[in-house]
Amino acid sequence: MKGKTALFYVLLSLVFFFLGVVYLWQFAKNKDDGSVAVESVATEAEASREQMQSKESKTEDSQQSETAGETRKKAEDGNESAAEEASAPGDESEDAATKEDISEETMSEELQEEEVVSETLATLIRQEHDKIVVLDPGHGGEDLGFTATREDQEDEILLTEKEFALDVALRTKALLEQEDIFVIMTREGDTKEDLKQRVDRANVLPADFFISLHLSLKDDSQLHGMSVIYNDQFYSRGYGSGDLAEELLQSVTEKTMEKPLGIFPCEEEEEEVRLIVMPGVRLEMGCISNKQEIKLLGRDDYRQKVAEGICEGIKKAFESRQTEKKAEDTENE
Repeated sequence: MKGKTALFYVLLSLVFFFLGVVYLWQFAKNKDDGSVAVESVATEAEASREQMQSKESKTEDSQQSETAGETRKKAEDGNESAAEEASAPGDESEDAATKEDISEETMSEELQEEEVVSETLATLIRQEHDKIVVLDPGHGGEDLGFTATREDQEDEILLTEKEFALDVALRTKALLEQEDIFVIMTREGDTKEDLKQRVDRANVLPADFFISLHLSLKDDSQLHGMSVIYNDQFYSRGYGSGDLAEELLQSVTEKTMEKPLGIFPCEEEEEEVRLIVMPGVRLEMGCISNKQEIKLLGRDDYRQKVAEGICEGIKKAFESRQTEKKAEDTENE
């Protein structure tokens, strides 16, 4: 019995020994495999790291190359732009100078042609007509002149100087033509004509009288009536601007029964009178600053009376000038 027990423990010891040996062998094998695996993983990681560094290096080189290319291109474009900009101002200046020269030549030619036409026309008119008057309705187009508005609504216009002046001028023209007096209008519609051009055209024509039609605006709203501005610097032997001013004011106020405010020498800015080279005046046909007169100026019958008064004054002016001429001729004989 004891012998079997001892044999059992011996066999059990051998089994444990054998298992221990197997365990140690397996442990050693696993350790070697782990080292290989670790080395393999390390190698792969190193390879990956080197590959990534290589890619990054290539990418950086590529980016640097592209950047350098773009820089070179921008520099080339900049040089071309600079060259173009350097040459452009000169070209534009030359083009502008050329255009300006052409424009000046064209304007000069047009003015010369207009002067020739005007002189030719003036000669023909004078051959056909003994009495010639230039009527100059003030303002026109965007230039309204003085305006009258409703007291309670300033944006509602009741009367404009440009419309009144043109209406009276057209009425006067019709009356003068019935008296065989040839009339030249500086405007016959709602247009804006340059003041100097109006005066220049009138000066070229062999007109006898120049009459510019306007309204006045007074600081004192109680003032009403008519006044005449004349060129006291222009001298016409026998009959001048002052004489024409007196004739007109008397005739128009008598016809309309309006108050005469007097005749006055022209100011520097009143070029339509100051630059005219014939007996010329500026007739201010009423005060647009007076409420009662605004009502009169808007009436057709009143406008017709103003036109009749102007016509009568011009007729008297021709008669007075003829009388003065006859008296002068008699003295010379």
